[in-house]
Amino acid sequence: LSNPFFTLEYMYPVEIFVVATTNTATPSVNYILVDLGNSSNYIGQVSGSLNTRFYNGTTLDQPGITLNVPFIANACNLGSASSFLSIDGGIPAMGDMGEAAQAPNILTVGNLNGGYPGGHCWSGDIYEVIIFNYELISSQRSEVLNYLRTMYDIAVDNTYPALLKPSAWYRSDLGVGLTGGVVSSWADQSGNGNNATQATAVERPAYSTSGGINGRPKLTWPSVANTSV
Repeated sequence: LSNPFFTLEYMYPVEIFVVATTNTATPSVNYILVDLGNSSNYIGQVSGSLNTRFYNGTTLDQPGITLNVPFIANACNLGSASSFLSIDGGIPAMGDMGEAAQAPNILTVGNLNGGYPGGHCWSGDIYEVIIFNYELISSQRSEVLNYLRTMYDIAVDNTYPALLKPSAWYRSDLGVGLTGGVVSSWADQSGNGNNATQATAVERPAYSTSGGINGRPKLTWPSVANTSV
């Protein structure tokens, strides 16, 4: 499907939501959305895998889709390193998408308007496409995600709070490195690489896989000086 009255300029800003399912685990760069004038600008499924891709000179790939299970792809090109691709509101892949070097072109849904018949067509279902010519603020993005989750009965992904893009993020159930049963490192979950470490053994906090709020893992700081990561 293509709309000759609608052109998508892959210049920033643009934010897109797509609800789809795939019925193949071995695609050949199958397109959900693609720029008719430049097939290098697209949202689709990565060749030979169950990963999604947002591409515009820079590649942003995301795992997390399952055969025949609806998913929400949320892509945003800001012309900067804050551009992202997220699946079901989860932790985003982020990168500098930059600005496309071509003029606006017709947006095609499901294929390159017959340009690759039988080769790059989307293999599955496409339920809904929403396009904004601006970046949504976090509350607006949450509203769209909640609407789509409710409409298509898609489970909420609690791994990332509404794509707020923190500079650093540490969770007691992810990225905790232990040495001798105590915490020697704590990996940053924001994607910014701000990992915490503690080289001095006597200054490392304790770790429990349960016993925290709602039975969750926890790090425990005893009331002694200099315990930190």
